[in-house]
Amino acid sequence: MKRIVFLCHGAGNGGAERVITTLAGEFSNRNYLVELITTNESKNDYKLNPKIHHTRILSVKRSPFLRTLDRLTKLRRYIKKINPDCIISFSSIPNMQIIIASLGLKSKVVISERTDPSKYPTTKVGRTLRLFLYPLADTIVFQTNEAKNYFPKAIQRLSKVIPNPIRNDLPNPNMGSKEKKIVGIGSLGEQKNWDVALDAGKLFFKEHPDYIMDIYGEGPFKNKLQKKIDDDILLKGRVNLKGFSIKAVEEMTTAKMYISSSDYEGISNAMLEALAVGTPVICTDCPVGGARMFIKNGENGFLYPVGDYVTLANKMKILAEDDEICKLFSTNSIKIRKELNLDKIVSRWEETINDNV
Repeated sequence: MKRIVFLCHGAGNGGAERVITTLAGEFSNRNYLVELITTNESKNDYKLNPKIHHTRILSVKRSPFLRTLDRLTKLRRYIKKINPDCIISFSSIPNMQIIIASLGLKSKVVISERTDPSKYPTTKVGRTLRLFLYPLADTIVFQTNEAKNYFPKAIQRLSKVIPNPIRNDLPNPNMGSKEKKIVGIGSLGEQKNWDVALDAGKLFFKEHPDYIMDIYGEGPFKNKLQKKIDDDILLKGRVNLKGFSIKAVEEMTTAKMYISSSDYEGISNAMLEALAVGTPVICTDCPVGGARMFIKNGENGFLYPVGDYVTLANKMKILAEDDEICKLFSTNSIKIRKELNLDKIVSRWEETINDNV
């Protein structure tokens, strides 16, 4: 029985964490011995398959250099101890850590970029180190071709493109009546740029004051966004910061529309789930191309330029006023369930793991 190790920052409420815990669970169901290693103290917002052995590798060193060295030492020691057939790592920092920690060991190393590689790591040193280390991995998985093409040929030659899966436990598509509700899901940080959604909301609520906007997520900009809401007569009482909820997708099924205002994304899980449950979607056509991979503008959703809150407001008005286009979007968007079926995507990961192992 093959032993697989998954490595990421944590099992908290991020998109990468959602996908890696889903993959780990499915590999457990396929009779692999699965370990999940996380490198921070975050709580598990996503339920882990009970077959998975979860280990946290932490460091309490105060110096960033010593903390990194300590974590690498502990990680290498643990990998040597359990001797997995394959290690799968998500996100740039864990990717680089596992490449260093596993040098000279027998385990196959599969790493995956989960966001716009031009934006993260945030430092030039980190991006330079990534270019040096990534060719030492066995396989590099990208979510989109645009992310893959950011890198030089030496890295592209090792790469595969595998999109995110659609969970099997999503609610059934809602093809019926919807509430006058707009839903957005994502962390309350710089990347998601919720200011654009709020500015669009101010224009939209002038003509549709009977709608509400619910935003699900946590993050460092929460207080700033709440103040902007409280200080505006059109937003106050209509926009609600709901916090993180694993039940947000259920709320989305009853909404008239789902909106995203991100400056960049890998592939948004929330966007995919909105498409899958038949909620009309409006997303930024942002790097690294995940939205345009699955949204055909005007056929199963709307795309709009990054930062363009006026266009977002106009698209919101169209969906609020045109039931026929909403029905068209819903009918076309739910086809993504078949395209990104969980078993199909997991099988592509399984092929990657077993290739030359």
